[in-house]
Amino acid sequence: MQLHFAELDALGLDFYHLSENVHRARRKVFGEDRRKAKHGADELMHVFKHEGCSAAWERLLPWRTALRGKVKRKAADRLLHFISARREMICYPEFRDRGWQIGSGPDRIAM
Repeated sequence: MQLHFAELDALGLDFYHLSENVHRARRKVFGEDRRKAKHGADELMHVFKHEGCSAAWERLLPWRTALRGKVKRKAADRLLHFISARREMICYPEFRDRGWQIGSGPDRIAM
């Protein structure tokens, strides 16, 4: 296994799965029909993609602190734990700068 890992430049969490978890938390906290909350989740994903994990984390902490209610806090905590456990793999600005894919699925390479 060490031999195969030596060939890797980095491990990355695909953007889709991060987005899936962000929107799952949004639905738990705000419900399905909250347009403003969806916009906020989309803005957060934009921050992850263009500014990085640390900038997104700084937005998430005050959001979590302001939440009231056990269900809402549990959903926010679940998201924060998900991100914290994968922080090293959420380097989208760097990956994009290197020309690496951040999405799910196989790359298409023209030959």
